[in-house]
Amino acid sequence: IEALTQHQNYDSSSSIHFSPQCISLTIKKKEEKPVDERQKQIEATSVEKSLHQMLDKETTRKREKEEKSK
Repeated sequence: IEALTQHQNYDSSSSIHFSPQCISLTIKKKEEKPVDERQKQIEATSVEKSLHQMLDKETTRKREKEEKSK
């Protein structure tokens, strides 16, 4: 997992939770057919984007809760 997060330039402080099935599935796919570097780059970027969107949603949700409780 550490190698994965480093390879995709994730901030080490951000926590990413992978289920074991998800990891083994990714590894199997990579073994089955090699993906060229550009494709990997695109996948990494899209994963990063969706992670950021999830984080943004979570942050917004927390902020809204705080404002309601005031």
